Amino acid sequence: MKKIIITPENNSLNLPNLTKNFGNDIEYLISVRRNETNGNFHLANELGYIIVYYAVELCFEFQTQGFGSVPVNIKNDVINQVVEGVEIFFRIDNDFKESIKDKFNNIVEHPFIVDEAIEYLEKIKR
Repeated sequence: MKKIIITPENNSLNLPNLTKNFGNDIEYLISVRRNETNGNFHLANELGYIIVYYAVELCFEFQTQGFGSVPVNIKNDVINQVVEGVEIFFRIDNDFKESIKDKFNNIVEHPFIVDEAIEYLEKIKR
């Protein structure tokens, strides 16, 4: 079981601005889902799942490839940049953005969320 470990803020670590890259990735994942379902899916639901799971996967990659944990400032930068990237391709309102950020913050440390996120995204990428 993989788990994300959130640690206190570390001001010596900064996430580069990857907003556009994250937006491109999310737009690609949505287009794959749209094609898989012949357009028969609920965009807001799919977008919500993909954003949250994608941000979870990014945090886990940061943890495993770098520092063994994710400082809270990096966690916040990840979800903020992912949401900003999504806004490049999709019109989302503030309520949706806040609900996605809340959902992410509520589950990011859950013991099974990393495995769930990886499995969900891998199904789309196949």
